[in-house]
Amino acid sequence: MLKSKKYDLIVVGAGITGTFCALHALNKKKSVLLIEKDNSPFESSFRNLGHINPSGQSFAKWFDISRKSLRIYQGLQENFDLTFSKTGTWYIAKSTQELTLLHELQALFEERNYPAQLYSPADCKQLNPALITNKIFGGIHLPNEGVVDSKEMTHRLRNHLISDLGLHYKPNTLVVDVEKRRGIAKIVTSQQETIWADHIILACGNQTQLLLPNHYPNELLQKCQSQIIKLSPQRTQLKNTLISGASVECFSSSQSCPSFDNSLPQDEIKLTIKQLKDGSVLLGETVRSTSIQKQSDLGFELSMEANNRLIEKAKTFIDLPAWDIESTWTNTYLEHVGDGVFSKTVDDIIHILAGMGNKSITTSPAYTQMFINQLYQ
Repeated sequence: MLKSKKYDLIVVGAGITGTFCALHALNKKKSVLLIEKDNSPFESSFRNLGHINPSGQSFAKWFDISRKSLRIYQGLQENFDLTFSKTGTWYIAKSTQELTLLHELQALFEERNYPAQLYSPADCKQLNPALITNKIFGGIHLPNEGVVDSKEMTHRLRNHLISDLGLHYKPNTLVVDVEKRRGIAKIVTSQQETIWADHIILACGNQTQLLLPNHYPNELLQKCQSQIIKLSPQRTQLKNTLISGASVECFSSSQSCPSFDNSLPQDEIKLTIKQLKDGSVLLGETVRSTSIQKQSDLGFELSMEANNRLIEKAKTFIDLPAWDIESTWTNTYLEHVGDGVFSKTVDDIIHILAGMGNKSITTSPAYTQMFINQLYQ
């Protein structure tokens, strides 16, 4: 069996959560090994819309964490091109009920000194020329929010950690065993290499179920699958991310509003519109979920019906010169059933992080900073 050096920290899983764990540990001058089972990570961290929206997170826990994440993204962008851009977010109301919700959210944001401005339908159109104003009741603009290119961001961060902070990175490395031995943590890879560390963080999604099956909380996690469309590059410029009122009603932050109604039809399209730097437009997303035990029920097919519904919904919001689909894909991810994250420590030195789900792009930078600070306090 091959033997390797000992690290302060081994992180298993090179998605967004694992990579930010590595960043914060390196900032504390720890020696860190990041392990990835594939040649290059390509799962949920790289398939989402890349929208950083603290405004959609629960005020009880995630809102402040998300605001800190925004500052972390901005700080990194100042040092190298992480793909982060502060484009702002628009929530568009298409009913009096949705407009009432936006007014209530604006008051909650004001209480927390989070910039948010309400606009009339005419102002919404003036500031977003591509908007179709028919049946628009108003909107709210959140100027501090931003976007990243999810296909690129985590790769660029990892490369920065390798070149500038001394991260050790092992792709194509499958971990098959993890345990505490002689007071420290040990992993074994499929190549029969043994690597030791003071601490191990498992940020590897379903792989945790195989490594530590007795500590994998099937009842606390669900499997979700969303579908996203990428339209061909457009001449029309969308300056901000646009989100439908139906999507806002599903956000955790809306549950703090007096008029919050949890009776939204399950088949209601929850629309987010985001433009990439090359002019292409992302449309998302239809979401399905099921228990871990039934995750195969989600299947693997791309639904043309879901694509058509997204396109038709988007056509009621914006006017584009063309609606040609360049590509479409599904994003499958683990999510905590209670809007939280599953965190568990085994034998004092093996740490599981799972279930951040669709909010990971917004919350991971600051949440992992808190986690690493507690680990090395």
